[in-house]
Amino acid sequence: MNILKHKSWHVFGKDNIARVRRDEENARAEAEKKAGRSAEAEREARLTYLRSKSQARADGAADDAAPSVVAAGDDGGQATASQATEAVAAVQVAARVERSALTMTAADVEAAGGRAAQAIGHVNLFYAEERARTATSTGGNAESERERREAQTAWEKKVGILVPLGGTAPGAAPGGS
Repeated sequence: MNILKHKSWHVFGKDNIARVRRDEENARAEAEKKAGRSAEAEREARLTYLRSKSQARADGAADDAAPSVVAAGDDGGQATASQATEAVAAVQVAARVERSALTMTAADVEAAGGRAAQAIGHVNLFYAEERARTATSTGGNAESERERREAQTAWEKKVGILVPLGGTAPGAAPGGS
């Protein structure tokens, strides 16, 4: 009995095959349209970024001797002197970081207080945790480290990786031949 091809829900029916092909073509066209819009938006964003960077360089060349920052306070008015000083310091740190991003010392990173990372473009959200982990790993639990090394050495001897100089591996025939 071959009655399945007459059922409307049968997957190999001509109508269903045509519907699937039509839906797949519509999905493909929609994906291409979406990719095109995404590429266009990315291209516009890149162009805007490059234009602003070019404008900043042009402005920076004229005002490189005395950087001036106009900051707005929280209430929308002029910033206080301390806020303006802090903003100027941030600009100076960002400029220093941009000039010598590869030669930064730990003191520069500490002095920047996170502004240096923003100037480079990388934001490390786990800076404090990483510092805490490195601080504990260098001056961590000595007994735990010793036990870990002993366990590693015992395993290497058992497997045959760690063989004393002039000795033989476990299970090797004495005499070497």
